[in-house]
Amino acid sequence: MVKRALLAVALLVTCVAHAEENRFRIFGSIGDEMHLSDARNANAGDATAFVEWRDDAWKVHLKLRGSSNDVTTRGEASEAYVQFSPKPWLDITAGRRIEKWGTAYAWNPTGFIDPPKNPADPGDRLNAYRGVDMIKADVFVHDTNLSVYALSGDWAFRAYKLIHGVDVSFCYRHGAGVNLSKVFGNALEVHGEVTKDRLVAGGQYTFTNNVNVIAEVYRNGKKEYGFVRVSRAFDRASFEALSIAGRDGSLLVQGTASWKLRSNLTLYIIESAFGGRYTTDAGARWYF
Repeated sequence: MVKRALLAVALLVTCVAHAEENRFRIFGSIGDEMHLSDARNANAGDATAFVEWRDDAWKVHLKLRGSSNDVTTRGEASEAYVQFSPKPWLDITAGRRIEKWGTAYAWNPTGFIDPPKNPADPGDRLNAYRGVDMIKADVFVHDTNLSVYALSGDWAFRAYKLIHGVDVSFCYRHGAGVNLSKVFGNALEVHGEVTKDRLVAGGQYTFTNNVNVIAEVYRNGKKEYGFVRVSRAFDRASFEALSIAGRDGSLLVQGTASWKLRSNLTLYIIESAFGGRYTTDAGARWYF
């Protein structure tokens, strides 16, 4: 059934290519990155296009991604789904979709069907996340969102509700988890996620000079890690420094500087140090 849904997505996108401009849009980015610390100065390129069409009851969404490096070239539909809303309280989705259940920044223990996250690149700068094939029903009942997922030979469930200003979600797939987040004023946010054997707690604060600080502590069994990220954005430049430290003595330190040459063209350089090894990556990304 999921495979049929993916085929339906492709057919629908073809049919609506000449639809009204406000209902059909294409956007994405093209990037090239050079690994300067590699003896060969290895290059990697990628291109991602998002295709969307919607009306009052239907939505069609595609994420098409291609990537290449010195060894391989590949392309895929990272997302491809159809969403139908027959009632204001009901959404039905079929196809491949990226879900984001977690509330934390670097780790998401309750993200049972989320794409695997790299704490050193939690923002997914290369748009590499890939969705999960599913049939999903969202039901909205008295300010509560209930989501049921039929996966490939599996199922999952999520319930969300805003309780006294706290975002609370109960998640289930092969086990249960709970995540929470709350915003205090305009500057402070705290969050946490817990499952049977994993826990993350943290928060972020934005100072009046636009410096943003995120800090988290993560425990996975007997392993413990700490995460700190400090960032500041200006009109054309932005800077970020992050550190991931393990109780086992492991340490990653990373700094990123970005410059906007134009509103849709960004250059960046990333310096990383881990285990006595230093790496430098430089790249450019054009948005359309």
